Amino acid sequence: MFGTLIALGPFRFAVGTAPFDELSRSSKWDWKAIDRVGAMPALQYTGPLNDTLTMSGRLCPPFTGGTEQLARMRALADLGRPMFLIDGTGRIHGNWVIESVEDT
Repeated sequence: MFGTLIALGPFRFAVGTAPFDELSRSSKWDWKAIDRVGAMPALQYTGPLNDTLTMSGRLCPPFTGGTEQLARMRALADLGRPMFLIDGTGRIHGNWVIESVEDT
């Protein structure tokens, strides 16, 4: 995976294909309010929620794969299956899915 910043299944985010400027991860945990008589509601921990990973970047068609990269990512999302997310050091971050692809 030389030159690859991160890979989602067969899709490679690399400087020469689909580089990204920003990568953010959001983790959440769920707490439910339980009503009580004569007291404020109590919170009960019900477990972790799915993490969200967001990437943003800029494609420059003369230097990177251009708009074909967006089409490839949309085609992978159409498959409707989870894919391993692996960073450039080889660390596996588990299974992830593509929920949306946006371009401007």
